[in-house]
Amino acid sequence: MKKSYFPALFIFLGTLTLLSILFLPNIWDKSAVESVTLSNDSTFNLPKIKKAVDYRATTNEGRQEYLFNLLKDPVSQEIPRGIRTKELNFGQELANELATKAKAINNMAWSEIGPYDVGGRTRGLAIDQRNSNILLAGGVSGGIWKSTDGGKTWMLKSNPGENLGVTDIVQHPNSLNTWYYTTGEYYSSTDARGAGGGTYYGSGIYKSTDNGESWSVIASTEDTDNTFNSPFDFISAIEINPTTGSIFFTSNAFGIFRTTDDFNTYSVVLGGVNEHRYADIEITSTGKIYGVVSTGFSSSQGNSTPGVYVSTDDGTNWQDITPDDFPTTHYRSEIGVAPSFEDLFYLLTDTGGGANGLSFYLFVTSNLNYVSAINRSDNIPNFGGMVGDLNPQGGYNLVCVVSPETHNTVFIGGTNLFRSKNGFGSPVNSSNDPDIWIGGYAYANNVSGYNNHHPDQHNLIFDPTNPKRAFSAQDGGISVTNDITSTPVAWSLREDGYNVTQFYTVSIHPDSANTKIIGGTQDNGSPFFKFNTSGSHPASNDVSSGDGSFAYMGKNYFLTSSQRGRVIRYNYSGTGDPTNWSYVAPSEANGQLFIHPFAVDPSNEDYVAYPSGNHILLNKEMTTLSRNTGSENMNGWTRLRHVSVGSGQNITALSFSTKYPSSRLYLGGSSDSEKPKILRMDNMEDDSTFTVTTISGADEG
Repeated sequence: MKKSYFPALFIFLGTLTLLSILFLPNIWDKSAVESVTLSNDSTFNLPKIKKAVDYRATTNEGRQEYLFNLLKDPVSQEIPRGIRTKELNFGQELANELATKAKAINNMAWSEIGPYDVGGRTRGLAIDQRNSNILLAGGVSGGIWKSTDGGKTWMLKSNPGENLGVTDIVQHPNSLNTWYYTTGEYYSSTDARGAGGGTYYGSGIYKSTDNGESWSVIASTEDTDNTFNSPFDFISAIEINPTTGSIFFTSNAFGIFRTTDDFNTYSVVLGGVNEHRYADIEITSTGKIYGVVSTGFSSSQGNSTPGVYVSTDDGTNWQDITPDDFPTTHYRSEIGVAPSFEDLFYLLTDTGGGANGLSFYLFVTSNLNYVSAINRSDNIPNFGGMVGDLNPQGGYNLVCVVSPETHNTVFIGGTNLFRSKNGFGSPVNSSNDPDIWIGGYAYANNVSGYNNHHPDQHNLIFDPTNPKRAFSAQDGGISVTNDITSTPVAWSLREDGYNVTQFYTVSIHPDSANTKIIGGTQDNGSPFFKFNTSGSHPASNDVSSGDGSFAYMGKNYFLTSSQRGRVIRYNYSGTGDPTNWSYVAPSEANGQLFIHPFAVDPSNEDYVAYPSGNHILLNKEMTTLSRNTGSENMNGWTRLRHVSVGSGQNITALSFSTKYPSSRLYLGGSSDSEKPKILRMDNMEDDSTFTVTTISGADEG
C-alpha cells in the first residue's frame, strides 16, 4: 500500500482549520455574541445509540473504510505517495497566486474557535519525572501537545510539516530534557487483520532535547518510502533501558529493535520481517526486559517463535518463557510490569475473538530456571449487557498496567477500564461491580458514559510523586483522578485546549453574526457550541453521540447525524440552544455509508435529500414534521423513483445550489468499476426531469 501523511493533515486541518472562521475587519459585531448557557429545557436529553457487543469494532472498521475511500486514488486503490507534501505545496502556490491578485487576502485572520472542551483519540501520554505538572500527550492525528499545569491547559508543540500521528512518548531516564515520540498507528486500520483500509502511516521517530518544546525527525529513521516495507512505517512503543541507555522500539510486522548509539545504527533483536504482526516491550528499573511477539502473517516461522520472552543482557539474548497453554494464534498483547515487584508482570492478549477471546496471565520471573506463568483468563470480568465486557476491538484498544503501590492492583482496558485488587485472581460474580468497573462506559451498563471518562482505552500512567494520581488516555482524550483506588473513581477531564478532535464535517449558521456552530467528529459525537474569539471559551454539547457525521445549521432548525445515516433534528430554544430532538432519518433507506451525507435546501429548509444506494429520498416537510422520539419512520419522505445514478453506482455526495439558480440539486455517484457521474435535478416537483453527466476524463472509481 502506498503511504501518505495526508490523513494526518486532513484531520489536523479539521481540528485547527475547519472549526475556525475567516474574519475580515468588522465583518461581524462582537456585541452580537450570544450567551453560552445551554438550555435547561427538560426535553433536551441526548438520544443514546444502543450498541451491540461488537458495535465498536464494526464502527472502527467502517471509520477506516470511509477515510480510505475519501483519500484513495481510484485507479491504484491506494492513497497516493507524497500527497501530503503535494497538498502543502499546492496550498502555498495558491496563497502566492491569490496574494498577487487580491491584497485583501492578506488581511484575513484565522482564529481558533473550538471546541475547547473536547479531546480526541490519544495513545501517547507521559509525565516529566522531575515535575509531575508537566505532561506530554500525542493525538493519533493531532501532533504533540505539552501542559505545564497538570493538563489544565495545553500548547501544541508540533509543526504542521511534521508527522502528526503520535503513537508513544518516552522521556530519556538518563537525560531528562530528552524525549522521543513514535509515529504510525497500525491499530486503527483493518490492515491490522490484513484487509486493507485507511491508515496513519509513520515517518520515523522524533526527538526533542529541550524538554518537549521543539521536535525534529531523527534522520536515520525518516521514512519516505511509498510502501509498507520499513520498520518505521508503524511503531507502537518505545522504551529506554535506564541501566545502559539503549533504546528499544516495537515495529508492526518487524518485531523489537534496539539502538545503542541514538539511532546511528539499529537492529532487530527479537522478531523478523513478516514473522509477527504485533510486539510489545517493557523494561524494569534494573534493566530486565520483557517482550512479546505475536503470530505473523503466515504459518511460516523465522528467528523468533511467537510468544513471551525475557532478556537480562540488554536484549542481546532472549529466553522463551511462553507457557504451554498460551494461545497458538495471538495478536496484540500488552505487558504490565509491577513497579513494586519488577520480577512480576501481567500479560493481556487479544486472540481475535473479541471480549471472549482475551487471555490474561501472571508471570513471576524471580528464578529464570523456573518461571511461573498462571493463566487467569477465566477471571477477566464480563458483566454482560450491551457494554459490560472488555471488547478489544481487534486490538484497537488494549491496556495492561500495574499500580506503583502494589503488584496486586492491576488495570486492564478495552472499551472499558477494569481494576482488580487481587490481580484478577478470582472470578467476578457481580453484574456491575463499581469496585472493578472504573472507566469507559458507566458501570450502570446502560450505554451511558462513565462520568468524565470515555470508552476505548489506550494508556494509563501514574504521577511519579503520588501513585494514587493517574492519567487515562482514551478516544475521548485525557482524564485524571486524584485517587485511582477509590470506589467509584472520580475522574476529571483534562481536555481544555487539547484540540486533537478529529472532524469529519462542520456547519455554521447562515447569518454571519450568529456564533452557533456544529461539527461531526470521530467517536466524540457532534459538538454544538457558540464560539468566542476572545476571552473565555464557551462549553460545547454533544448532540448526536457516536461518530458525528454530516450536519446542517439552519435558520429554522438544525440537523445532526451519526454513523450509518442516523439523523436527528433539533429546534432552537428561545436562547438559540438545542431543544426538542426528533428522529427524522427515513426508515426505508438502505446502503448507508459509514459517514452518510444528506443535503438541505438553504432556500427552502422544508426540503431535505437523503441518498439510498443509487436513489434519493426527499422530504418536503422537515420544518413542520411532528416530533418523533420513537423508531425511525417514513413521515414526510418520498422515494424519487425516476432519479438514479444508475446500477452499480452509489450516491456519495449531494448538494443544493444557493444561486443561479437556487434549489438545484446535484448528486454525485461513484463506483469501483465505472466512471463517476454527476446528476442535476432542476425541478424538485418533477422527478422525471433531470440530467446525468458522466465525467469522461475521470478514471473508473
